[in-house]
Amino acid sequence: GDPVRTAGQADKTPSAAAGSSCPPAAAGDQLALEAPSGTPSNPCDGTEEAQEVVASAERLRSCAEATQKAIREAEKADAVLRELRKPNAPGGVDSLTAAQQAGETLMTLSQQVGEAAPELGEASMEVAECSLSLSARFSSVPTALLLTDVALSCTLEASRIQHTGKQLLEVRRDTISTLQTLNANLSMAKIIGTVDAETMKLSLGLVCRAATRIMASLRQAAAAVTDALQRGHQCTVHAQAVCRFAAGRSAADAEAAEDLPAAALPAPDGFEPAPPTPDASSRTGKAAEGDSHAPKQESSRTGGGSDARTSAHPEDPTRRAVAAALQARRQNDQLLRQLNSELLDLQRRAKPNLAKKPGLMTEEITHAAAMVAEVLLFAREAMLAAFVPEVARLEDSLSEHLGFVEACGSDILAAPVDLRAQLLRAVALFDSQAVLHALEQQVKPSLVARCVAVETEELRASLLLVLERRFELLATSVVNVRL
Repeated sequence: GDPVRTAGQADKTPSAAAGSSCPPAAAGDQLALEAPSGTPSNPCDGTEEAQEVVASAERLRSCAEATQKAIREAEKADAVLRELRKPNAPGGVDSLTAAQQAGETLMTLSQQVGEAAPELGEASMEVAECSLSLSARFSSVPTALLLTDVALSCTLEASRIQHTGKQLLEVRRDTISTLQTLNANLSMAKIIGTVDAETMKLSLGLVCRAATRIMASLRQAAAAVTDALQRGHQCTVHAQAVCRFAAGRSAADAEAAEDLPAAALPAPDGFEPAPPTPDASSRTGKAAEGDSHAPKQESSRTGGGSDARTSAHPEDPTRRAVAAALQARRQNDQLLRQLNSELLDLQRRAKPNLAKKPGLMTEEITHAAAMVAEVLLFAREAMLAAFVPEVARLEDSLSEHLGFVEACGSDILAAPVDLRAQLLRAVALFDSQAVLHALEQQVKPSLVARCVAVETEELRASLLLVLERRFELLATSVVNVRL
């Protein structure tokens, strides 16, 4: 899949984190993660922790400007050659001279772009390294996963830039002889004063074929540079979102640390604490003190009830801390739900590609299949060891030891929490028949044999029915992995 989509949509605006002074963007029910590339940056985006990523992305953009300008000039030169190649184009020495100039322009620009590729690749790698460092520093923030994903994509674009630049220089070396032939033909035409139609057609054909090769390599380089710039912009946006979220969480944690040591909930409105029960020796001494405070208490009951409540809880620090914690948890929940939905969408788009290549087993998947076989073997042995000929106990045992098989086919979570379910899902995506065969031919027969050994016929039938229904459910879950 496209790594841009692994990272989230590129046309969304990061939502403000809890405790941030920036106003949250209106993004419906989901947190927007990125701003459009033409949107002015918010003043609160200049988070100090993200400045290194922002600076590296700016260096990448500065390096790419000259390359993009050279590619636009090359497109103009290629357009000149296409015009000269048309049947109704004027011939003669002037046309040949224009073709020679366009060819030299392409040669110069291709050399400029090819030589700039290593610098662009290093700038893109710098963006990736800064982003990965920031993501590792704030690994507890949910959006750090998106930053890591885009940073890894940025390393891929850096390799693409260097590869296309090297390819472009090789194509340029191969086509230099074509330009030398054109120069020789042009020199002869200038000496003679004219050029025949056959020589003109042959010369233009050679130059256009060389230009086609150069432009193909230039366009590949341009696509790599454009993708790298897009990844750099995404790294900047995600880095700022991570830092804002971390800052908001730190503020909420600090406030909670200051206000929550008492661990007391606020008293209800109108509540007045009961005085402690005095002992016999001090009851008479405190009676007078109670009488002296009686008028004040009476006045507060009759006329100053709201003032008494306000003075009792002037700031409600516990409520503020609880509200900040709830806000942080709500935002975490929204981010995780959005990330889950995006991963589910990526999985749905990838499954048709896997369906076109049935039986494709890499070395990693083969190792995963061996681990799945071990997991199923352990589950079977655990169920046989704890087997009790009771319907309820058998159902509980199947749920406890084979519940991960049901979880692997769930379309609610993109990544099951149980590692066994993740392994089973990965293997079933490539070879679901192998998983079904293991369940039906290796796990189920041992359990059926235990149930058949039960003496009571009615209980035996009930146990076998439970097994049959549960294994049908497990087989459906495995099949659902590929749907």
